[in-house]
Amino acid sequence: MLRQTRIAAGTHIEGTLKMQNELHLYGTMEGEIHSSETVIIEHGATFTGTINAPTLLIRGNTHGEIDCDLVKIMANGYLHGTIKSFMLIIEAKGHFEGTRTVRAKEWDENLHTKNGTEFDTENILL
Repeated sequence: MLRQTRIAAGTHIEGTLKMQNELHLYGTMEGEIHSSETVIIEHGATFTGTINAPTLLIRGNTHGEIDCDLVKIMANGYLHGTIKSFMLIIEAKGHFEGTRTVRAKEWDENLHTKNGTEFDTENILL
């Protein structure tokens, strides 16, 4: 069973979240998110700070530094900042302004961990 944390609209959080479950942010947050599961910045939500997770889906507004294997900016989602990722997907009407570093993804099958190696940098304004 997938565990989820939901931060409601109208809620404002400042600080660091460390979690091992999926996060849905509907409110506002300033700080850091470290998750071993997917982080979703929902429509109407605002995040400012650093996110480290396997997958980040952006439907709302995000400003800061992102370090995720997959970053997907959905329609009407907005990201301003820096991204380190293996894969970046920007849907139609999604917006990204900033710098992206692409990293190779290598899997250690015995340990089920990943090792990132940076190999290319792009400056992107969309």
